[in-house]
Amino acid sequence: MTSDESDDPDDGSQQLFFMAPDHLGHWVVQDQSCSRSGYFINREWARKFALSENGRRPDLIVELPQASALIFRQASFHGSNASKSRAPAYRKAA
Repeated sequence: MTSDESDDPDDGSQQLFFMAPDHLGHWVVQDQSCSRSGYFINREWARKFALSENGRRPDLIVELPQASALIFRQASFHGSNASKSRAPAYRKAA
């Protein structure tokens, strides 16, 4: 590890990022802690976002067949009575 790399797992470089298409063909990206996410018009932009957030680690990106799996993951991480402030904000990239 170089001196400019972080040991902090919360910086995103050690977290898995999940990406999947939704029913409209847009792509949803979400990290494993459900704290960072994005909504993109195509797979390429979704992958670029995931790479920029995880320290350029393609081995930490998991592609799922449907975005509905990400919605269920969010519910399982936060529970059914999670506060709305903990829910990720989706960004739509042009």
